[in-house]
Order: sequence, then C-alpha cells, then structure tokens
Amino acid sequence: MSSHNESGIVSMANSGPDTNGSQFFITLADNLTYLDFKHSIFGKVISGMDTVRSISQGDKIERIKIYRVGEDANAFKVNSEEFLKLKQSYESKKVNETKKYVASQLEVIDQDYKDF
Repeated sequence: MSSHNESGIVSMANSGPDTNGSQFFITLADNLTYLDFKHSIFGKVISGMDTVRSISQGDKIERIKIYRVGEDANAFKVNSEEFLKLKQSYESKKVNETKKYVASQLEVIDQDYKDF
C-alpha cells in the first residue's frame, strides 16, 4: 500500500517544514495517484467505508470538547503570553542549532581543506 490508487487510503497532508500544520484525510475515489509522493500514507480503511462515505465535506461541527489528560496537558496554558514564550524558546533553539551546524561545517572545511 504505497499509492493512492483506491478509496479508503488514510493519508496526511503537511503544510510544510516547521509549520506544525497537517490534515488527515481518507480518499473517497480510486486512481488519485497524483497524491503519491506528496502526502504520507498511514493505512487503509478495512471496514466502515459506508460510514466514511456518509461524512460529507461542509458538514458543520456543532460542538467540540478537548479533554486534558495527564500532568503536562493540565499544565499547558493557552494564552498569548505563553505562546510568545514558546515561540521565543523555539526560535532560540533553532538559532543555537544553526550556530552549532555552521561551526561543525567550518571545522570540516578547516580539516579537509587546510592545505588549499
């Protein structure tokens, strides 16, 4: 199962690197091979396709409830201040990773090309 060639294929579409955005979808038609190599296949619906087909695009979600389970989930705060802290932490981490990578590459250049 490495192709979107039949209905019932479960895949994930990603918004791009470092976006943390993704959507999961189930194919409803055959021969959607143009999706191959663009989206990650996770599996296939083996029973209940009638239920999948009964869900239509544009359905209105009436209500959603998120349950926090576990210490980390209960401690997680959803507000602008916490978001900015997380963003700064992430950006700082990426800067440090980049600096380490550049330093390692300069080391390789110094070692491999010191005679040039």
